[in-house]
Amino acid sequence: MKLEITHENRKIEFNIIRSNRKTMEIRITPPSTIIVRAPRNITEKAIIQSVEEKKQWILNKLDELKDIDYSKYKKSFVEGEKFLYLGDEYTLQFVVDPSEKKIRVTFENNKLYIISSSNNLIKEKIKLAIEKWYREETLKQILNIVEAHQLSFNSRPRSIRVKEQKKRWGSCNSKKDLMFNWRLGMAPVHIIEYVVVHEMCHMVHLNHSKDFWNLVEKINPDYKERKMWFKKNGHKLTI
Repeated sequence: MKLEITHENRKIEFNIIRSNRKTMEIRITPPSTIIVRAPRNITEKAIIQSVEEKKQWILNKLDELKDIDYSKYKKSFVEGEKFLYLGDEYTLQFVVDPSEKKIRVTFENNKLYIISSSNNLIKEKIKLAIEKWYREETLKQILNIVEAHQLSFNSRPRSIRVKEQKKRWGSCNSKKDLMFNWRLGMAPVHIIEYVVVHEMCHMVHLNHSKDFWNLVEKINPDYKERKMWFKKNGHKLTI
């Protein structure tokens, strides 16, 4: 369902997605898609009221996003192109090795190498190979960070996975399954750490209450600065 309100002569159109959730969430997907996730039993009037209360924040966010040129962060997967890894940019280089049976990605000497038996590669295959590499590297970083902070928690994650998450950097369910966006491997390590700590704290508080944020701050005293990093740079973590 799509609804709209008007503020300062500007239309705010938003989609409503209902599910078995307890709270309402307003999320903006760049550059301008507004989605309201709401409980099944909440009225349309209450949803509109909630959007009304957030209307200035929504317009400010839309204005912020419209100035970003997202196209310049999309990759063409050609030699010499720059790719982010742990916060720094590295050059993509192709290596032909007739003995290779499939495309392999390695990071050596501050370069990202695509090794294959042919120099005539399909763009989609290169993209899939690089994504697979990011998934593996991101998981390694996350596992190390989890172990480094495990002493701060009385329980361990039941599982830790890296997956496709277009709208979240991480999540934690009531069973303590931690899931992370594979694109995190492009961010600096201290930023990855914030996301991991954030989700580990959800093993204790499955909400965003004051107690939750107090626990996050106890482990990462500068969490607000790390959180702000995503608002300024999150759109760069893409291929």
